[in-house]
Amino acid sequence: MKKNKFTIGLPKETKTPVDGRVMFSPDQAAEIMLRYPIEIIVESSAVRCFPDRQYQDMGIQVVDNLTSVDCDIIIGIKEQELTHIIPNRHYVFFGHFAKEQEYNRSLAKHLLSNKNTFTDHEYLVDNSNKRLCAFGRYAGIVGAYNAIWGYGLKEKQYALSSPNSLGVVEKLLEAVKLINIEKLPNILFTGNGNVAKGCREFLTAIGYEETTIEDYTIRKSYETKPLFVNLLLKDLVQRIDGKPFSRIDFSNHPEEYVSCLLPKLEGFPVLIPCHFWGEKDPVYLNQEDLIKLSGKLKLVADVTCDISGGFKCTIRSSTHANPFYDYNPFSNKEEDAFSSPSNITIMAVDTLPNAIPITSSVYFGSKYMELIIPGLLEENQESKEAINRATIIRDGQLTSRFSYLSSFVE
Repeated sequence: MKKNKFTIGLPKETKTPVDGRVMFSPDQAAEIMLRYPIEIIVESSAVRCFPDRQYQDMGIQVVDNLTSVDCDIIIGIKEQELTHIIPNRHYVFFGHFAKEQEYNRSLAKHLLSNKNTFTDHEYLVDNSNKRLCAFGRYAGIVGAYNAIWGYGLKEKQYALSSPNSLGVVEKLLEAVKLINIEKLPNILFTGNGNVAKGCREFLTAIGYEETTIEDYTIRKSYETKPLFVNLLLKDLVQRIDGKPFSRIDFSNHPEEYVSCLLPKLEGFPVLIPCHFWGEKDPVYLNQEDLIKLSGKLKLVADVTCDISGGFKCTIRSSTHANPFYDYNPFSNKEEDAFSSPSNITIMAVDTLPNAIPITSSVYFGSKYMELIIPGLLEENQESKEAINRATIIRDGQLTSRFSYLSSFVE
């Protein structure tokens, strides 16, 4: 018997450390069911930012697990544990293996062997390759907060509460605004995407002023307000042969470029990388560079969190419970956070928006409702095409766009 409604399952988040975010809030789920021929079924979770009861109060079914539910699609946030993935189902979450991340090779292989279909949130883009749904803004906001928090701890200048204990952006802003503004560090951050925009938004809101890399040395000598400089990709790399930078050329031939970031960090105690890094892109700071920065660069808040990627000081991700660790550039090893002034403190939480789970979930869900849900029902061709482009695996086979992963999953 054919179902009358398209069924969406909202799974519990199973990745460790736990993530409290969810695809749709109770209000959003109820609105979707009212507007479309869709049924949403929620898997019970003790850690979700919205308790089960709130969904039930909106007339939404909550089940112990989704195994027995005939879901057309299961939409989560972070990677699902392998044992929690139901064979032959269509999953959507952030997979973190399309750049051949070694730590998720087993996930990719598991989805293939279990004949799953898998669509990755990260690759939901429009015809101009612009992300349709992203948590980036909130990653940038929380990343900037954590950078300021960590600097205060390292330099013993001030104390802040963890962002998780504050819970919403407004309280993060209020907390930082209580600090003497002259104690805040000057910051260099990179990129111009959603993450960088969130970082800029937060720094501007707490009283930072923007300057250029050319004017920074002069301005920092007399400014009482903290300064930030935002470098774009063209400021971070140069061609090996000295020819002018071209974004298209860089995309096609990243191996022909090298980093020129090191000299631009002069006088900055805090760096916040917010730009995309690909496996073939230059290393922006290697161990030799980091040795030169010892004692000068106090903290790297690596919002992008590419492990041993563009910034070799990011040797592992960190957690909300323990967001900081030290990198010893001389030994190339991790040490306890704030253990030596010659170390560089690293903040590499890879679930930053989870510090403000309700706010970030509602924002992400609203974008999905507007831009993706119509495509699931094939009511909007553009949305449907975006979903197809972001589908890495279909019925246990790599799609043509992601066929380059074939050797990775052998």
